[in-house]
Amino acid sequence: MIPDGHPFFFLEPLFARGGALFSFSRYVYTPDSLFDQREEFEVEGADISVDWLEYQFRALEPDQELAIHSKVVIEGRTAHIPMLDFTSNQIGPAQLQRLKAFLPERVFSTASFYNSGRSFHAYSTHLLSPKEWTVFLGRALLINPRAGTDIIDTRWIGHRLIAGYCSLRFSNNSHQYQGMPTKVGVRAFIEGKPVAPDQPCHHV
Repeated sequence: MIPDGHPFFFLEPLFARGGALFSFSRYVYTPDSLFDQREEFEVEGADISVDWLEYQFRALEPDQELAIHSKVVIEGRTAHIPMLDFTSNQIGPAQLQRLKAFLPERVFSTASFYNSGRSFHAYSTHLLSPKEWTVFLGRALLINPRAGTDIIDTRWIGHRLIAGYCSLRFSNNSHQYQGMPTKVGVRAFIEGKPVAPDQPCHHV
């Protein structure tokens, strides 16, 4: 069952756009490796639904997870969904201010945050061109302060630059994680607490 706070529902308006191809993969996580074992595939946005997603979860091998990729092809042109992977599940007001200062305003203002169990994930609905996506990842690296604890997972960015797309986990199949990504509001994002499905969540 897909929880109400799953990122699918935030991205659903993008899936509903006509003529768009979205990328996913089934992968096996290998710690401290250059590449994961990954089976990539594309799906028409109109075919992506709760039933489709639940079927994809059931079809995973025991050690596999399902990931969504940032790459979207719309009428033959490539765009990217802004995505971020954080280093922990505890973000304070100062770190949030760095996100606001370094991310493009249209990305930050349309962002939604998710507790993935071990850390936070973020998505935005403001699509980026390939050039803008590279700049976005560069800005994400600069969010980390010169002195102090990292905010953004730099190894994740390295992997994503090599692959040419961002990727975040949609499932919780291999039991290496505490649960599926669950949407959080700004206060919960700062406090590291997931918001229950019946509580309202607000974008930053």
